[in-house]
Amino acid sequence: MKDKSISVIIPVYNCEKEIINCVESVLGQSRKALISEIIIVNDGSNDGTLKTLNKIKKVDGIDIRIINQSNKGVSCARNAGINMAKSEWIAFIDSDDSWHKNKLKIQEQYIDSYTNISIIGANVNEKDQIIGWNKKISAGFVEAKDMIVRSFPQTSSVIARTEAIKEFGGFDPKQSYCEDMNLFIKIAFKYKYFHINKQLVCYGNGKPQIGGEKGLSADIKKMNAGAKKNLKDFHEIGILNNREYIFYYLFNELKYMRRIMKKIGRKYNESWNYNVK
Repeated sequence: MKDKSISVIIPVYNCEKEIINCVESVLGQSRKALISEIIIVNDGSNDGTLKTLNKIKKVDGIDIRIINQSNKGVSCARNAGINMAKSEWIAFIDSDDSWHKNKLKIQEQYIDSYTNISIIGANVNEKDQIIGWNKKISAGFVEAKDMIVRSFPQTSSVIARTEAIKEFGGFDPKQSYCEDMNLFIKIAFKYKYFHINKQLVCYGNGKPQIGGEKGLSADIKKMNAGAKKNLKDFHEIGILNNREYIFYYLFNELKYMRRIMKKIGRKYNESWNYNVK
């Protein structure tokens, strides 16, 4: 990535306790020189988030901009940052996530080695990423269809070319669940996605996974609706043929039912443990 720069986009909403750790992980990058600007989009926070953001000092060589807007959702917040980005590359990070100190350095090495990369991501937390149905790679290009099965990459691991993001219109402002997969898989269908099977992001600082009780990923009904909307989009643009669309649709419904059962089982166990006590 010689002579190239990165705009880092951070959407924030009521995250006064997490945002400093997030920003510090960006500023603590071993290849901080790649970052030309950090764009923080405050999406109508009503806690102390804005006050906390105003304490963030300007860093030499990095322009830190704070955009305030009424609450419009994470897609609109990210799009506001995308529209202001001046760099050739954009890196995303959510306010309750943090980067490994060598994240940008490692991704830069692969981008330099494979000049046709337009979007690149990595693992989050201490978990290997399975590709497709049952494949595992250390690093390499991944087909769009193989991303649909496992719903990856996680947003905070992604760096993508600004022109590729804008080519597909950024994130769908009408979609607040699975909107990241919608964009990333569309980019991957045209340009392919490069995955590094190495942990470069700490996800959520304790944020519940799918099927939990709180957080964005907890609303599994809306997550399911977002996933079905994505499958419809992928079918319409030719990523999935008719047979594949039906297969993936049914597979998604099975995953949805599995998550429902896990959630019911968790509630039952909690109730049982409470009664025993």
